[in-house]
Amino acid sequence: MPRGFNPLFFSRLGASIHLALQEFARARRARRFFELGRGIAPTPQGHEAASLRADRLYRKALRVVYAGAASPPRNLEVLAGTALRQAVQKELDSRSGLGWLARRHRLIRRGALVSVLVLLVLIATVPPFRRTIFPPDLAAGKPWVTSSAAWGFPAQGTMGDSEGSVGLFHTSEEMFPHLTIDLGTVQILHEVTVANRRDCCRDRALPLAIQVSRDGLAWQQVGYRRAEFRNWTASFPATPSRFVRLRVERKSVLHLGRVVVH
Repeated sequence: MPRGFNPLFFSRLGASIHLALQEFARARRARRFFELGRGIAPTPQGHEAASLRADRLYRKALRVVYAGAASPPRNLEVLAGTALRQAVQKELDSRSGLGWLARRHRLIRRGALVSVLVLLVLIATVPPFRRTIFPPDLAAGKPWVTSSAAWGFPAQGTMGDSEGSVGLFHTSEEMFPHLTIDLGTVQILHEVTVANRRDCCRDRALPLAIQVSRDGLAWQQVGYRRAEFRNWTASFPATPSRFVRLRVERKSVLHLGRVVVH
């Protein structure tokens, strides 16, 4: 458990937020009285009746503001006119959202620190939690093979090999050029991220289909892209698969920079 961690912290934070909501509601009601008072307060001298009505509304606003206070300031009862209006304005400003954050900054800052510490402890000590936050690349270090090879590029390799500006591989121009990755065992897949060639010719990879298979014979399409892209992430329902295939659905050339499988 992190040093200085208080088990009651989150309970206190929740109670503080509840009180803040009540405080905001009182401030909103008080502001209505304040605006009414400010609307009838006279600008020229000699309108005592209007001044008295405005002061009454200001004091009503203060009574609403201090409805939950044990001991409201005494000097507010003797203020009048401009001094009373400024006092009400100050109280309402202090009860705005920014005012509440300013008064609770230590609690919020401590809460953020505790949350970060707890998160770090969970990531370091609980593997399932770590995999949820930072899912591993299931294709890293796994073998791949292409439908053909051109320009001195290999027809097979291991995911994670050095990547040049062209990419991991470069097929010949052919019908349905494709890349197939063997994950070794059946895994639960839900996402594939593809990085296109970086320097040029991104349209060659279109339209690009992402297909998965348990046995390398029967394929299921889980992603399809027609628009040009630099990076594309295809998300799909969890699907048990061992093989991942990326195939251009026409006669073309295929070259990609990187493929990540989750």
